[in-house]
Amino acid sequence: MLMGEVCGIVAAAFMIIGLKHGNADATDKKSRKKTYSLIKDFTKKFKSQNGSVICKDLVGDKSLCTKLVQDTAKILEEIDSH
Repeated sequence: MLMGEVCGIVAAAFMIIGLKHGNADATDKKSRKKTYSLIKDFTKKFKSQNGSVICKDLVGDKSLCTKLVQDTAKILEEIDSH
């Protein structure tokens, strides 16, 4: 996202998790809790595999972005199967 902060693919993963598991009703605490749990799980796995969720810490060259996208897709599949 050209700022060097949270990696764009990580932000996209958060949005995907929120769209799939988030709540449409602000009083639906169960969905909110599940969504937060899945985001924490994703973040832990992504950091474990890549060391950070911060773009400037991740990208030494742009060819790494392909790996990050692949890692993200795999993690999303894993956490969705729980």
